[in-house]
Amino acid sequence: MAPVPAPILHRLLPAAGHRLVVLDPGTRCLKVLAVEQTFGRLRILDRRTVEWPDTAEFNDSPESREPILEALGPYADSLLAIVLPQHRVISSTLDIPADAAAEPARFLEAEARKLSGFGDESLFHATAQLRPFGRYRHPCLLTLCKRDEIQESIRRHVPPQDESDSSTPDQVVTEILPTGEALFAAMLATPNPPLNAVLVDLGAENTVVGLLVGGQGVHATSFEGGSASFARAIAEASACTVEEAEARLLERVPADSEAAGQAYAHAVERWYTDLRRAISEWLDDFPELGLTLADLPVYLCGGGATQPGLAPALSRFGSLQFRPWPQPPDIDPDLPMTPYWVAYGAAQRALGKAPPGISLLPPHLQRTRRRRREWEFLQAVNLTLVILAALLLMGAMARQHTLVQRKGSLTLDTRATIATASEIARTAQRVRTIQEYLRPILARQRHTLESLEVLTALRQVRTNDDFWLVSLADAASYQAGTTVPPPPTNTPPIAASPPASVPQPARREFIAEICIPKDGDAARRVLSQFVTDLKSQPHFARVDELPPERRRNVIDPRVAISNHVYFVAIELAPRPDLHLPNLLPPPGNGRWDSRRTGAVYSPRPDRPAATPTAAP
Repeated sequence: MAPVPAPILHRLLPAAGHRLVVLDPGTRCLKVLAVEQTFGRLRILDRRTVEWPDTAEFNDSPESREPILEALGPYADSLLAIVLPQHRVISSTLDIPADAAAEPARFLEAEARKLSGFGDESLFHATAQLRPFGRYRHPCLLTLCKRDEIQESIRRHVPPQDESDSSTPDQVVTEILPTGEALFAAMLATPNPPLNAVLVDLGAENTVVGLLVGGQGVHATSFEGGSASFARAIAEASACTVEEAEARLLERVPADSEAAGQAYAHAVERWYTDLRRAISEWLDDFPELGLTLADLPVYLCGGGATQPGLAPALSRFGSLQFRPWPQPPDIDPDLPMTPYWVAYGAAQRALGKAPPGISLLPPHLQRTRRRRREWEFLQAVNLTLVILAALLLMGAMARQHTLVQRKGSLTLDTRATIATASEIARTAQRVRTIQEYLRPILARQRHTLESLEVLTALRQVRTNDDFWLVSLADAASYQAGTTVPPPPTNTPPIAASPPASVPQPARREFIAEICIPKDGDAARRVLSQFVTDLKSQPHFARVDELPPERRRNVIDPRVAISNHVYFVAIELAPRPDLHLPNLLPPPGNGRWDSRRTGAVYSPRPDRPAATPTAAP
């Protein structure tokens, strides 16, 4: 048969899963179960039963190895787990006394030599710590066997390696355990394992009995007798061959005559009696548990348990109630597994899915298995670190991609903002140019308005005394000695250069000259009344006689009487300054500080302010 290659994931990362082949040898056949575990999930690949030569006839010849090579052909590169028949080992439950609790290994070695009668060179023993039960406070399950039995089992079941393979043949063996331990592991792998039960593996020539107490395997034994005795009884009574009798057992017609039926019933009853005796002897040793045969359901498996109607027939003999083996959730319910539950339990133990127990693996193979698991653990850690690094790298790349996109968006927004700011600066420059052109015009208009307001106020002064206004001028024109000529009638277009600004004093003041023809006190009274009337106007802040040092002779002597001219200074009330919005200055006269949240313009001291120019 062509080899079935292992999944590529198992080859790249052994910690992800394993492929395991379990060999459960019997006296006449070999049961083979191939399983695959991937990330903790168990899957059955193959199960088969092949004829196995008798132990006495086995040797290193190709004919003797042909069945094992045929069974392992498709899975030659898989790990192996071997079930050692229970009748080849001795199992006993011991309670470590208090005086030996400090050195339990020495006590167990002494008990092993006492129970087996062999020396340390030929004896192999394994122990498993149990939870307290009954009168045992420090119980321990001790299993003994010959070292030759283990080496013979490895030599018999492990195929020879190729000459190009540097590994030794037994390095593929990952677990060796007795049948009882495999039964315990198989039952504990079910969804709701019973606390107290009897596990029975019915073989052809031997029957294995295991006891579960408190959810742990505490006792395993075997006795001679199995399904082959049923077939032999039918063959003797019916005068047929054993093979024909076995075929009848599988066809629900165990007997073709009354004598054959009675022989079959007596054979089954004898086997039931032996099973009952094996259970009762152990219960008699632990009466403090208070368990009876009725409290222990019997779960039957093995090749002999495939006989139809055997479990109901056994339940009619007495208080032992036989039940079908519960199906684990990871196995197809339609897959017949009755002959392979022992192999299934060995697979659970070898893959680390069952609680630890007795292991008959030699020390050098235990070290090999430990190194392999450590290497797989390191591979798993490395893979985890690689995956974590990859995730971090992907996260960093995603973040960098997001930042790049965001920076690109901000760059586009910045460019659009710069373009908008440039356009605003150009618009502000044009507006500023227009403002600088309009400023002197507005100043002249305001000056004219103020002059008209003063003139109107002077005309509104009413008095019964005779006086007349000789002259009225603003303080600047009066101090210059001349009046400012009026602007031309035609206003120049906006494209022309703006008119020069007339410097204005810090305060607006007008000088009025009035002529009062009266003399002395009469003239003073008229002047005082004139000043009082002007002070009552809200437009003026101060009205007073002009000091002599500020007086000027600017009027024509013909319009006034000599020595009858009086000078009055009229200061206008404060008014808001002529203000136009101060928009952005022209480029080149300052700099923008873009490092702050809001761009603020600050003038550069190394450059003079730009001279406003006329708008085009």
